[in-house]
Amino acid sequence: MKKICVIAALSIFVLAGVSAVGKKDSAASAAEKPAAFDMDITNNSLAISPNEDLAIVSYSKIPGIKVYDLKGRKLIAELSEFVTPRHIAFSKDGSRFYVSDSSYGSIREFDSATRSLVKTYPLEQGAFGFTLTNDGKRIFCNNQANSTVTVINLETGAIEKVIEGFSRPRQGIVVDSQDAFVYVTNFEGNDVRVVDTTTLEIVKTLAGIPDVRAISVDKDGKYLYGASSSEDTINVVDIATGDLVTSIKVGKEPYGSKLSPDGTLILTGEKVSNQVSVIDTATYQVLRVITGLNEPRQAISYSATPGQAYVLNADLSVTIIDYANGQIVANIPE
Repeated sequence: MKKICVIAALSIFVLAGVSAVGKKDSAASAAEKPAAFDMDITNNSLAISPNEDLAIVSYSKIPGIKVYDLKGRKLIAELSEFVTPRHIAFSKDGSRFYVSDSSYGSIREFDSATRSLVKTYPLEQGAFGFTLTNDGKRIFCNNQANSTVTVINLETGAIEKVIEGFSRPRQGIVVDSQDAFVYVTNFEGNDVRVVDTTTLEIVKTLAGIPDVRAISVDKDGKYLYGASSSEDTINVVDIATGDLVTSIKVGKEPYGSKLSPDGTLILTGEKVSNQVSVIDTATYQVLRVITGLNEPRQAISYSATPGQAYVLNADLSVTIIDYANGQIVANIPE
């Protein structure tokens, strides 16, 4: 097991949110930030609060995150004390949000209402994508530099295990609906590794997704849907057998593979084509394409409003799409 490194500078930071655009958070100066780590790898992230009041966004080349008021459709805050923010996620009740930073080598927990720092979970540099279990008790975090997955117990704050056996896992990592298995995008292995959440061991490898990006798993744990940015496809894999069921041709460089809550559709952001494709999971056909976006990737989130979803653009604006009718509804900020 690799030694878990604590970045000393983190212990002196007290981050606070801002109440208005342009006001800095009360963190340490930029001179105390660590040097940028793994800047040659770029990604963005979008997190929507469960009540759809807030959207929090990041791009790894921008040393900060933005907070949008979704109801007012405007920017309301910026937190600047980051270097390479990699992934953002809300807790299940929305009271907290978490941000990983591969340069600091940590995941930080913030209060959603005040945007103040609650806790820092020190990891090693290279910390990238992560997922929270459905019961809210654990985080599984990829480390693309060390080719590991770290398991954090959120109740105690302790690291339960650093799981080895991966090859540069990046942003894509999901837990199934039963909290039984975690699926990790093994980017340089062109496959997905499956971790048993009880034993914390790799129990299966699902091949057949070259340059795998985002992934989704259906509620029954039967199929995995993964985006292949090199083949311009969404690949469907039978989890039980490991067989490739089909490859669905989409636009140029798909990163997203977001399965709808009812399991009937997949949305994929196609970075080079500047579009989102809507795929029927029953027929494996592209139903429609929504154009007019700006380098959408895997940062896609479904809305509680039927037929709508949020998509992050390269400039960190958020587009609301009507995927049922193939239209753009609005852009945030307006």
